[in-house]
Amino acid sequence: MTVANCDFFVCDTRGQRQMHDKSDPYKKGLSMLGPIQRDWLINGMRNSKADFMFVVSSVNFMVPHVGSGGGKDVNKVVKKDDAWTVFLEEREMLIDFWDQLKKRVFVLTGDLHNSFAIKVTENVWEFASGPHNSVNHRPKDD
Repeated sequence: MTVANCDFFVCDTRGQRQMHDKSDPYKKGLSMLGPIQRDWLINGMRNSKADFMFVVSSVNFMVPHVGSGGGKDVNKVVKKDDAWTVFLEEREMLIDFWDQLKKRVFVLTGDLHNSFAIKVTENVWEFASGPHNSVNHRPKDD
């Protein structure tokens, strides 16, 4: 979607996500987006004439999300991470690609029930916004 001098790319981070391995976040070949959607994102951004690009992800990009927010696993060692932090090969590839664009890329994320801004590189930023009507997750969840 294009609005003025901005392009927005809304990603599906659930439909093609592969099973991650929390003990090996750099495991080769794993994808959050799947190859078709990743190619769509890269080609769309490469061909964009916009000055600013926004990538919308329903899950956090730079901060792990390892807890459940108070579910039955409160006292267990949680084996999940619902963020890009267990798809590091793909995440780092995207960051490198975005840096090569020489344009500002803003990754808009949510899901952690917390809000923050992270300067990833000179050109890439993550802005997370948690639900404003919900309690924050426990500190150990992020």
